[in-house]
Amino acid sequence: MNKPVFVVSPKRVRDNEYPTLDLNAVPPSFRRFCVFVASLNKNGGMSIGAGTLAKIRGGVGIITALHLFSKNSAGILVCFFLENNWCAIELPMSNIIAHSNKLDLAVIKLDYVSSWFQPVDLGPSRGILTTEFYAFGCPQGIFGKVWKAELIAINNNDIYTRGFGAPGVSGGGLFTQYGDTFYLWAIHSSLHVSSQTLVSKMVPML
Repeated sequence: MNKPVFVVSPKRVRDNEYPTLDLNAVPPSFRRFCVFVASLNKNGGMSIGAGTLAKIRGGVGIITALHLFSKNSAGILVCFFLENNWCAIELPMSNIIAHSNKLDLAVIKLDYVSSWFQPVDLGPSRGILTTEFYAFGCPQGIFGKVWKAELIAINNNDIYTRGFGAPGVSGGGLFTQYGDTFYLWAIHSSLHVSSQTLVSKMVPML
């Protein structure tokens, strides 16, 4: 099951480039809105990260970190769960419909989203106050890992947490939960390795 079934035929992805699957670290509820995201580079290889299916004006998009992409990016690979299937799709760079350098934010357009998914709302725009967070990432290309994030500080648009950190968590989400509903607060942007402090950028109303 490590090799996903492609919804759209891949053009640039080689067999050894699929993310490794670790379902034990991803609770079923998170599989409905957390995804693996990678920039497919022109010269081969990829820059790996994560993303979140979220409600935006006009529909549903994937929110991830802008720094995953560069002038060398030629496409976008998204791997995700659809019911019991491990799937993937390759998207063109033109599907990035909004971005912010200041917030390290990219929004990827999706033309179709199955009703099985449960896209999250955006927490800060709802005026919700919280100190308890969950985080998701794809460390070193593994799908995926969910952990409880310890809040250290909030400074303007930056949320500092501890709990876990490794290459590949960029673009993953920082969430709160109220009942059965999850809210996306921020996306992981950078990691201070020595202190294992993760810096996540708050997501504005989209």
